[in-house]
Amino acid sequence: MLGMILPRMPVTIQLSLMSIIIAYMVAIPIGVYSAVRQDTALDYMGRSFAIVWLAVPNFWLATMVMVFPAIWWAWSPPIKYIPFLEDPIANFGMFIIPAYIMGLSSSGGMMRDIRTWMLEVLRQDYIRTAWAKGLRERTVLIRHAFRNTLIPIVTRIGYQL
Repeated sequence: MLGMILPRMPVTIQLSLMSIIIAYMVAIPIGVYSAVRQDTALDYMGRSFAIVWLAVPNFWLATMVMVFPAIWWAWSPPIKYIPFLEDPIANFGMFIIPAYIMGLSSSGGMMRDIRTWMLEVLRQDYIRTAWAKGLRERTVLIRHAFRNTLIPIVTRIGYQL
C-alpha cells in the first residue's frame, strides 16, 4: 500500500502547494478590498464571487475546463507527469490548470474569512487612534490593520499545510 502512495506524493504536494498559493493570491486582495470598501458595488461583487466559487462543484468545473479547450481549440493539457527538475516550464504548464481550479474553488471561503477578520480589526480602538492621529489611509490599512489581519491568515496557512 505504501509503495503505491509514496511515488505519487511529490505530485500531490506540488499540486496542493500551488493551489494554496493561488487561493491566497486571489483571496487576500479581494477580501481586504471588500473589507476596506464595505457595502460598495465592488464589495458586493467580491462577495458574490466568493459565493459562486463556494457553490460550484470542483469536479464539474474541472471537467468543463478540461473539455471545452479540447472541443474549441483541439488542445489538451499534458497527461504524463514531468518532474520539476527535468523541465520546470513543462511541469508548471502541466499543473497550472488543476492548481488554478483548486485555488479558485478554495479562495471563496478564504476570501470571506479574510474580509471578516479585516472588518474586525478595522473596528478596534487602535485603528481609531491611528485615524485620530491623522495617519494616511495607506499607513493605517497596511501598517496597522493588515498587519494584524495577517495573524489569523498565517495561522490558516499553517493549518492547511
